[in-house]
Amino acid sequence: MTRKIVALLLMGCAGCGGSAGPGSPDVPVGVDFTRYGSFNLWPCGPNGATQPASCDNLARKYETALAGTQLCNAQVDSCTRRPVGGLAPGAAFLCNCTTAVKVASTKAADAVLTDFYAAGCIIMCCPCPSPPPP
Repeated sequence: MTRKIVALLLMGCAGCGGSAGPGSPDVPVGVDFTRYGSFNLWPCGPNGATQPASCDNLARKYETALAGTQLCNAQVDSCTRRPVGGLAPGAAFLCNCTTAVKVASTKAADAVLTDFYAAGCIIMCCPCPSPPPP
């Protein structure tokens, strides 16, 4: 009984934010979109790190580019995952939570995300919903 409860608690928090952890990959400036596009959680953190001033503008630009991508239906389309953006009072940021989009529609968003990393910006670890069961 105790093992079942622990397993349920772990499954319920599968999408919780937090540090990337020792098993999580580090994202280099040259982002491997094919590799990271299969993750339900994008590599992130550390939260609270000081970011360059350009990160706010790049996060907003990425949000706009991501809004231009087409959502994906995995039963019909070739899908990939990309981090989502968020807005706080006076600030924009990118979260490690991901959304499924069509592979063919990510070029503009990927270009901005590459600039985001090149500028030294960091994807924040956010509380994300658990991924759907297989």
